Amino acid sequence: MRTAWAAAFAVFGLLGQPQGQPGSRVVVVVDGDSPVADPASAARWRDGLLTQLGASVPVAYYSLTADGLAAIPPSEAAEFRRTRFTVTAPVYSGIRVSFAESVEVLRGNEFVRDTLIARECARRADECVGLVRGAVDAEVRRTESSGTRKLRALVAAAPEWRGARVVVFTSGWPARDDGRMGVAEAVRRLREHAVAVAVVRMPAPTPYRGLVRDASESVAAQLPGRFFALGDDADVAAAADGLWQGLPRAEAAGADATAPAPAAPAAPVAAPADSRAAASDSADTGQPLSGETALADPVLRRATAYVDRFERTFTSVTWHERYEQELRLPRRFGSSGASTTAVSARRLLESELFFAWLPADATWISVRDVVVVDGRPRPDSERRLPSLATRPSVPLPELRDLARQNGRFNLGPILRTFNEPTLALLFLDARHVGGVRFTRAGRQSGAGRTVITYRFEERGRPTLIRTGERDLPARGTLAIDEATGAVWSSRIELSDPAGDLNGSMAVEYQAHVAFEVLVPREMRESYASSSERVDASAVYSDFRRFQTSGRLILTP
Repeated sequence: MRTAWAAAFAVFGLLGQPQGQPGSRVVVVVDGDSPVADPASAARWRDGLLTQLGASVPVAYYSLTADGLAAIPPSEAAEFRRTRFTVTAPVYSGIRVSFAESVEVLRGNEFVRDTLIARECARRADECVGLVRGAVDAEVRRTESSGTRKLRALVAAAPEWRGARVVVFTSGWPARDDGRMGVAEAVRRLREHAVAVAVVRMPAPTPYRGLVRDASESVAAQLPGRFFALGDDADVAAAADGLWQGLPRAEAAGADATAPAPAAPAAPVAAPADSRAAASDSADTGQPLSGETALADPVLRRATAYVDRFERTFTSVTWHERYEQELRLPRRFGSSGASTTAVSARRLLESELFFAWLPADATWISVRDVVVVDGRPRPDSERRLPSLATRPSVPLPELRDLARQNGRFNLGPILRTFNEPTLALLFLDARHVGGVRFTRAGRQSGAGRTVITYRFEERGRPTLIRTGERDLPARGTLAIDEATGAVWSSRIELSDPAGDLNGSMAVEYQAHVAFEVLVPREMRESYASSSERVDASAVYSDFRRFQTSGRLILTP
């Protein structure tokens, strides 16, 4: 049983109707100076989504920049829709620096600072330290100020947009935290005017993970709306129906040559054999399924077989994890009574993870071996996982003790030992699936596959995750490939009122050429008590078999 737990980012609902409003009017806002990574693809994806709006839907177009919001006259709307993103990266005194790099330098990451100096001014390194610091400060001020002004422009227009669906095309508004951008106040004002905001985010040069947040994503998460992160044509196809749900739709075929085509399926997971549903994204809800009725569901039956294959395939695999954490403490202002949170600590861990299936316990164990803490390598003498490769057998108590020892590097007083990316798959294990209730929640097609989303709720006792002697029943969602049973994403939510804890953990998976199953790509966590909140994100790479001098044998 798991004896510790952790959490992750919110799953956003569909763009809904503003309460008491028809919601048939659409406002399209294009963030024109948004720093997209690929302007041509961003414009093509935007055009493809807008093409699918029916001609009977009233649409108002607006251009958004750091200078404000400008309405586009109906006579110029067609030309405006064909405009392309043109972005010039700012340069400060000859120094080119990204927002993500700037944030790392400000938090004292000497490795990023030294890399930046070597890249930008190797020939004048002695005089470059001051230039880099000035460029870092300027980039952070410029980026956060730009996003703040854009958010304020949307709020100012809210009375005019009352009851409309507002769709913002952007690459995001990078920020160190929501408080700096005034997100909470903006959301309150937009909600007062019943404005539903959906955000369609194109790939940006700035990676949104760890210490860098996207204020536009936060806005969409807190309003009746939906957030779409586009990365390829498959994401565009998956977003199309959800974005325009309930509105008249134009026939995309032949209407605009820029409309995106579905991408090829990702190997090695096979695409669905039946391609007739490849263009659908309709609701596919059903009655709760549990026990034998769950295994009678063909998709869940394939999923349990897939998890069994995953357990056999992935055992004795190691991979690299880059794990960023942020500890926040509450702050209250005495004069106003308002409350917010402030970042009190940050942590960056580089680790090796080891995965092993434990047949006797009908579970698995993932052990972190922390290699680098905040840019400082740990001495080899403190690490124990490499020595396991030289031994013919490994006692399980030693692995569990190693997991506990490495858990001490996590921020916050709450022990988090088993915050492992593969944890949600256990709810589909044939030994545990009978104690879980599943409900079909939706169906989505794209990239040559159809994915069924299931909500799940743990009903059996004892639960898979426990704290001390108390059960912590889990709930969440699983996105399962209809044809293969492969799990493309998962989300676990936990609540422990007795321990004053709430949280969740969300994981995305991807195909890997070396394995016949999907491997974790990214994990996002967020858990909170009345006295603290920890947000964390992890990305994974370098998957490989654990190399030993002989066959690895786990002993009691």
